[in-house]
Amino acid sequence: MDSIIKSIKSAYGSLERPNWSFVAKRMKGGLYDNLVKDLASLGAVQEATDLNDDCSRCIGVILNGQAITLRLSLVGKIACVYNESVRFYSGEQLLNSRFGRELSMLLKAKGIEILDYDELRSKIVFGEGLCTLYEVLFSSDDLLSLGRGQG
Repeated sequence: MDSIIKSIKSAYGSLERPNWSFVAKRMKGGLYDNLVKDLASLGAVQEATDLNDDCSRCIGVILNGQAITLRLSLVGKIACVYNESVRFYSGEQLLNSRFGRELSMLLKAKGIEILDYDELRSKIVFGEGLCTLYEVLFSSDDLLSLGRGQG
């Protein structure tokens, strides 16, 4: 958790007075472009990033009818993965399918940590209140309230 907090402070400049300007800079700089190209080797890839809500790259990947969404945080080398039913996967749970293993290997090779549902729900003091790690690292889209951990 300490490394995540360090990444948050580095990206936003402060936990008390966060500055989102890093999002546009890192998107314009092509952060994760090479990884997105590598993902295309696994299946069909579609980007759904919305910079009005997101501080992450939101990438949909479909392989053999299995669809997942991968969020790559623009804050640091952190990701979360969920399916169409908004079930979030841990890194360990991804290893239960061939597709998940290949995705996991790609992320591991790039040094990207996958956070599970419980970690995403963790709260930190950010700005003028408490925010979930999902909100700070990925998006303000409220998706986490619809989601659940993989059973």
